[in-house]
Amino acid sequence: MAEIISSGVLPTKHSVQAFVVYDKTTGDVVFMHNVVVFEGAETPAEPEIEAAARRRLDASGADALKIAVLKVDARKVDADARYRVDVAKQSLVKMKRRPG
Repeated sequence: MAEIISSGVLPTKHSVQAFVVYDKTTGDVVFMHNVVVFEGAETPAEPEIEAAARRRLDASGADALKIAVLKVDARKVDADARYRVDVAKQSLVKMKRRPG
């Protein structure tokens, strides 16, 4: 589970965009790249966000040739859930929890 730490007063959140970085063959999620834009800030263009996600990927050492990036609706992503990408449908699929 992601830990969120804050201090002070933040401006009002204007938008959240979520991008899934995944293996384009298996659909396995490598990581989620989220962009939070606060009121008064400029919203980055999608190509800029994808480029930032790919730079993060480069730092991880993953094979960039096997990776794709998919924009998803951030409001529908549960931070505590596991996901995969249905490669054929280009959609995010929530995985069932394993018992135990």
